[in-house]
Amino acid sequence: MQLEQQFDQNEWNSAELQEYLLYLEQREKDVRLYEDYISYSQKYYGLGVKQSPG
Repeated sequence: MQLEQQFDQNEWNSAELQEYLLYLEQREKDVRLYEDYISYSQKYYGLGVKQSPG
C-alpha cells in the first residue's frame, strides 16, 4: 500500500504533512458519506452486501 511506503521514508516537511492531514480528513468525510449512502440504499432499496470504499 502506498501509505506505508510514505511512512517508511520518515522525511516529512511541514507542507507535506499539512497536505497529508487534510487529505486524511477529507477521506474520512468521504468514507462517512459513503457509509451513510450505503445504509440509506439498503433501507430504501433493499440492496444486499455492504462494500467498503476502495
